[in-house]
Amino acid sequence: MTKPAPAKNETERLAALRNYAVLDTPGEKDFDDLVALAAHICGAPIALISLVDENRQWFKATFGLAATETSRDVSFCAHAIHQPEVFIVPDAMQDQRFVDNPLVTGEPGIRFYAGSPLMSPDGQALGTLCVIDRQPRQLTADQEQALAVLSRHVMAQLELRRQTREMTRANSALLGILEDVRQAEKAMQESRALYHSLVEQMPAGIFRKDAAGRYVFVNSRFCKLAATTPESYLGKTAEEAIRELSKRGATTLDTVRAAELGQQGAGHHAAIMRTGVPLELEETRRSADGREQFFQVTKSPVFDAEGKVVGTQGILMDITERKQAEELVHLSNERFQTMARATNDAVWDWDLVTNALWWNDGFQALFGYAAEEIEPDVSSWITRLHPEDLARVEAGIHQAIESGENHWSDEYRFRRQDGSYAEIFDRGFILRDARGQAVRMIGAMMDITERKQTEAQLRWRTALFEAQAESSIDGILVVDSDGKTILQNRRLSEVWKIPPDVAESKDDAKQIQFVMSRTKNPAQFLEKVTHLYNHPDEVSRDEIELVDGMILDRYSAPVRDQAGKHYGRIWIFRDITSRRKLEEQLLQSQKMEGIGRLAGGVAHDFNNILAAIQVQASLLKFGENMSLAHLELADEIGASVQRAADLTRQLLVFSRKEILHQQDIDLNQSVTSIGKLLGRTIGEDIELKLKLAAQPLYIRGDVGMVDQVLMNLTVNARDAMPKGGDLLIETASVEFDELAASQHAHARPGSYVRLSVSDTGSGIPAEILPMIFDPFFTTKDVGKGTGLGLATVFSIVQQHQGWINVYSEVGRGTTFRIYFPRLEKMSAKKSADTQFTPLTGGSETILLVEDDKSLNALTGRALIRLGYRVLPAFNGVEALAVWKEHRTQIQLVLTDLVMPGGINGKELGEQLLRDNPKLKIIYSSGYSAEVAGKDFPLHEGVNFLAKPFQAHKLAQTIRNRLDA
Repeated sequence: MTKPAPAKNETERLAALRNYAVLDTPGEKDFDDLVALAAHICGAPIALISLVDENRQWFKATFGLAATETSRDVSFCAHAIHQPEVFIVPDAMQDQRFVDNPLVTGEPGIRFYAGSPLMSPDGQALGTLCVIDRQPRQLTADQEQALAVLSRHVMAQLELRRQTREMTRANSALLGILEDVRQAEKAMQESRALYHSLVEQMPAGIFRKDAAGRYVFVNSRFCKLAATTPESYLGKTAEEAIRELSKRGATTLDTVRAAELGQQGAGHHAAIMRTGVPLELEETRRSADGREQFFQVTKSPVFDAEGKVVGTQGILMDITERKQAEELVHLSNERFQTMARATNDAVWDWDLVTNALWWNDGFQALFGYAAEEIEPDVSSWITRLHPEDLARVEAGIHQAIESGENHWSDEYRFRRQDGSYAEIFDRGFILRDARGQAVRMIGAMMDITERKQTEAQLRWRTALFEAQAESSIDGILVVDSDGKTILQNRRLSEVWKIPPDVAESKDDAKQIQFVMSRTKNPAQFLEKVTHLYNHPDEVSRDEIELVDGMILDRYSAPVRDQAGKHYGRIWIFRDITSRRKLEEQLLQSQKMEGIGRLAGGVAHDFNNILAAIQVQASLLKFGENMSLAHLELADEIGASVQRAADLTRQLLVFSRKEILHQQDIDLNQSVTSIGKLLGRTIGEDIELKLKLAAQPLYIRGDVGMVDQVLMNLTVNARDAMPKGGDLLIETASVEFDELAASQHAHARPGSYVRLSVSDTGSGIPAEILPMIFDPFFTTKDVGKGTGLGLATVFSIVQQHQGWINVYSEVGRGTTFRIYFPRLEKMSAKKSADTQFTPLTGGSETILLVEDDKSLNALTGRALIRLGYRVLPAFNGVEALAVWKEHRTQIQLVLTDLVMPGGINGKELGEQLLRDNPKLKIIYSSGYSAEVAGKDFPLHEGVNFLAKPFQAHKLAQTIRNRLDA
């Protein structure tokens, strides 16, 4: 409770109050009439003329209240005297200044208060004329104006009495007395004129009757409500006046009704005259135009100075509009409650003045409460809110009310009867009175628990899908049924190299235009997209090639729910460029392997033929009566065989049947050593330049094969510069990190030695560049190229764990860059020298196993000429049969490794050694010694002869083996 503060001019105010000498004086009829009139006009059960002194408020006149004074500390009027106009408290229970005031919490139970200050002519507030109600409410604008007019009339009466008192005090001076009398009469006239003006301005009809029930006064409003003139009522009883009015063109029913009203009026007058008790009632009348009118009538007794009832007076107020409004409200409430019962939501109606809260049946159905568990006030709602939501929700409602908004909504948790909480969406509409004060809220609570759970699950699934999409190696795009983007992951922008401004643009057409510009065939791309949008059920998969050479696997499928409803389409783009390159490499490798097997077989058979020729040429040199010319011819035959053997060696290297003889090499020394030979090979019109690294560059490799690489590349460069040019051979050390290695198909991170061979020749056209390493592919004229040169280079480099890059421009030249793994330093191991042994023979018995009959015969003939006894066999099965018959005579077996018939040379040797572990065996092959495998050690010139071989090599190896 807030105690009223004293006025700023409290001393002057109290002095003015004492000057009127009205405190603690007896009651007066004029003041009693004024409070009664105020109560009737404002429709209030209590009205007071209250004067506020230092410690109390004293009542000069009261209506509907027996008390004569109260303490100033609890006084509403003590607050009102600080206001220039009418002071109104619509609901004391909602006002922090009065909520715990004893006059509110106890008798008389004040809920509504309206007080108009009594202002003296010099501006001092002496007290108020106030009306009080036990229910919260408001005044209409007319009622508020009437209360202010009545308060001025009270003040006029007080001023009249003060002046009269002053006049009495001055009766010793006659002139003064006469003047005072004149002034008093004038004041009385002014007061009566003010009273008459007040009565005439009242929005209510006012009348007075004498003791016989005849009208002695009616105001203008009364006549207007009755649709007649004062003459129709003055001097007549109510029954007479109404009957006369009803006869003017009225029906019989109207006449009867008029008579009833007249009789009622006479009865009311008689009852008040008899008892002196006022009456308050409602009446219905029909207007001249046939409309039904409703009136609120207050009738009270009129007393003379001795307290005798000498007549009656009344106030007649037209409440037709209010009744119609009440009827509309009633119908609206019925309609509202019918609708509320029809819905499954919890509908509520909150009276903000009384805090009463009404719920529909949906509240019980929704939250499981029995009817008796639902409190009829706001506690039924507020006590069931989740504690964590309560403060926020209350603040939101207060903010909506105070800001003047007409609605409020929120989501919160609400406790069910079983103790669980429902997720609620609540929305209320705020109703306000004519002054803008919020008086009522109507709303509905919707249980959104299932929706919330669905939304949470949807958010989880969406987050999971987005996480999956963002972590995918594929570019993903999801569009709706209109083709508008719903989702696209970052990988999509990476795959298509879409700039950020395009990717973030809301203009889908802009992104499609950019994507089309990246494809090699934009028209085909757009045609496919259009086709799929016109066929929403179709699933598609194809490949797209971009302008930068990237190849994308494109997959598209419709997006549908379980019910089959179509929502849009998903596009997935995967970069398969590397896969395509690997597939091409695998295809190339398989092709090379097939050709290699063919080349190896050819080389093997060719070496058998060369071996026969080589043996014969060697034997010619040791024949009798050989002229010098014949010896030269034999040497020429041997040289031709060697050249043919070199060609077959290339075939074997290419087919990987020739195992490399690897050792630690300084590449700079290798290039320098072969440089002179290369210079003689390319001719004088080509300038050879060597640009070698300053430091030694060590690799692990076959010296002969590395020389072969340089020789083949140099010959190709020479042929590309028929009119001369420059040939540059360079060496360098390079490092490849992960990024650099990823930019080359065969590269790997690490340290490498780079060997570069560059020419200024004709260059290689782009369309044939991918085929230059294919076996037997050549652009040279027939007879000028085998097509094995670059294929052999490619094979040698791969066997050295390296790779080749080629850069060429037609008319400007070509550069081959070869990369070998680099060694930090040279190994200290040195290879042993092979010592030459003179041609010698013997008399031992040799089992010769060779499937080539010509080579078998020639080799046997050479061995016989060397003094040996030869037992021939043409495959493993025949050899076992010969062995079985002559095993005690055979000291050495010379066998081919690769033979038909089911038993090869290696298997034959193993069987013979099991029979005789001391047996000496020499193996021969058109392949290298390593063809037998790492677990079967063969050494050239010791227990292995490589075809083709010369006679002295055959004689030396056999002799060494027998003598070992």
